[in-house]
Amino acid sequence: MQESWSDLAQNIWTSLGHERVPFGCEFEITHRCPFRCEHCWLGCLRDDSCEELTTCEIEDLLRQMAAQGTFWVTFTGGEPLLRPDAIPLMGLARQLGMIPKLFTNAFLIDSAMAQDLASVHPQVVEVTLYGTSNETYTQFTDCKGAFDRVVEGINALVRTGLNVALKAAITKSNAYQLGSMNEIASSMNLPFRFDAEMTPAIDGITSMSQVRLSPEEIAELETPYRRDPYSRKASALAGRRPVASQLCAAGHTVYHLDPKGYLSPCGLLRNIKVRALPSFREAWVELGRQLAGRCFVPETCRKCEYVAVCGVCPGWAFFEYGSETAKNLYKCQLTQRRVTRWIG
Repeated sequence: MQESWSDLAQNIWTSLGHERVPFGCEFEITHRCPFRCEHCWLGCLRDDSCEELTTCEIEDLLRQMAAQGTFWVTFTGGEPLLRPDAIPLMGLARQLGMIPKLFTNAFLIDSAMAQDLASVHPQVVEVTLYGTSNETYTQFTDCKGAFDRVVEGINALVRTGLNVALKAAITKSNAYQLGSMNEIASSMNLPFRFDAEMTPAIDGITSMSQVRLSPEEIAELETPYRRDPYSRKASALAGRRPVASQLCAAGHTVYHLDPKGYLSPCGLLRNIKVRALPSFREAWVELGRQLAGRCFVPETCRKCEYVAVCGVCPGWAFFEYGSETAKNLYKCQLTQRRVTRWIG
């Protein structure tokens, strides 16, 4: 079923062409989380539980989103399962004809919750790993004994027959356990991916400089896993120049909603935002108006042979350098290291 949904989504996406339709949503229904991860892009905002949308407001939004053409809804946080209405809201999304997905740390999941999740048929439940021992989890998340509970949660999900995928956030603290995280996924016969590109926290306070790996460290770490696919991608995209004002679909066919109900192009580009209620349709139109005529690809990057490989991110640039159109030196150096190491 997963492959058929993916095929359907790809067909719809292709048919959209240049039409601006709110096709996919990342819905951050809470900032709250039982973990205090060193890399968290929410920073101090994860302690912010005030002014979250009510259940009724989210239900209203979901109905309006479905009416405007939203197909995918990813429920995320914070830890979305801290909200007691999270699973019923995913069920409503399914009833409205949308495909719900869930991003979770699995810390709160037991057999009963896993069964409840299975009843609403999420397309996938993606669980983030932060290590392979209680010691690593304690250091990374500031939550003692978390690893054992996370493994129990993953096993509970797997027993229901849900489609489960594992992923990892990699920093200086846990990079040495990447191989063992991959082994855990293999032992469970679950897909696994990882990300070491730690973006700045959106609170404007928390720094990632002491947490994230250097561009050279990332390229070296990734080599056993990504060299061949990256080489193919780089070869296919090398020499392409931007044909639009940005290099991703943010604000065009995908969008982000935060716990207070603000609509933005993506989770990082939150300085451009519109209140999604009372009218999601009007908010979507207004977001398009704010994006119209803006070019997010830095002028110095437009002539680069690998600009399409690099993937210029205006949100990252804004929080790292204070400007959406600033050249992301960290990302640039990482792309150069990958190209040099893997392509030559």
